[in-house]
Amino acid sequence: MEKLFTHFMQVVLHGSISQAAIFLNITQPAISRSIKTLEERYKVQLFERKARGVELTPAGQIMMERCILIENEMKGMESEINSLFSEKESLRIGSGPAWETPIKEMISNFLFMYPNVHIEIMPNTIENLIPKLISGELDIVLGGENGKSFVENNDVSFIPLMDTRLCIIAHENHKLVQSSEYSLKQLSDYPWVGFQSSNSMLDSINKLLSRERTPPINFILKTGFIEVALALVKKNDALLCATNSLLHKIKNRGFVELPLNEPIWHYHIGVWTKPNAQRRHLINEFIKQIKQQVANNKHHKHF
Repeated sequence: MEKLFTHFMQVVLHGSISQAAIFLNITQPAISRSIKTLEERYKVQLFERKARGVELTPAGQIMMERCILIENEMKGMESEINSLFSEKESLRIGSGPAWETPIKEMISNFLFMYPNVHIEIMPNTIENLIPKLISGELDIVLGGENGKSFVENNDVSFIPLMDTRLCIIAHENHKLVQSSEYSLKQLSDYPWVGFQSSNSMLDSINKLLSRERTPPINFILKTGFIEVALALVKKNDALLCATNSLLHKIKNRGFVELPLNEPIWHYHIGVWTKPNAQRRHLINEFIKQIKQQVANNKHHKHF
């Protein structure tokens, strides 16, 4: 805090210029000059002289209240800065597969800014990650808004960052890709791969088929390993239900989207976390940077 305000606060706390001077180990004229400078700066009288010291004027009372707020903010800032460089500081993140690209691009930059922060990333589906956020095992969950069904009556919030949709992915040599048109019923004739085993995602495609009086799809494999899923899609004429962001990352490898007359599911993906009042500075800083990364990826069409 500026020296002038430090002198002012000590006069208030001691009720005397002379006692403040003794406490600060400086001369009384030095403190008197600081008080005079403040009064000239704000064009007010800060103290009234009494027989046994000084008392605050209304303007002085306002200044003292503000000085206390500033001092508390300074102490809080110092505490948060020190905690950032403490070996105890950690950031625990749960993430779905759609977030792999933005996390990959920002995590090294984040660690450069906060070199002593320990980051843990837990990949999983939203169904498995949200309960860990609620219990305090995770600080942040990156995933879809479909997590709302898991957070009723729990103190967590969702920050939407981008739109996404589900699509049906096949290899470019698949028979359905080669045909000019196909029916939804034909989708049930082929094996399916469930990536990430997200129940809400897999249920969405079956609901679409059910409305068309079509049998549900048959999953020959549910896996969290994308390369395993893609190998089956390519070699076994399997179909894969996944997000358009995943399709964007693999389309140059011979995988394409099967067009549908009706969309499967549109939704938002974003950040699940505790309300702002309960979040540490480090969590807010990470959210700020992930927002910026998403904006950059959108601008350059990387997401």
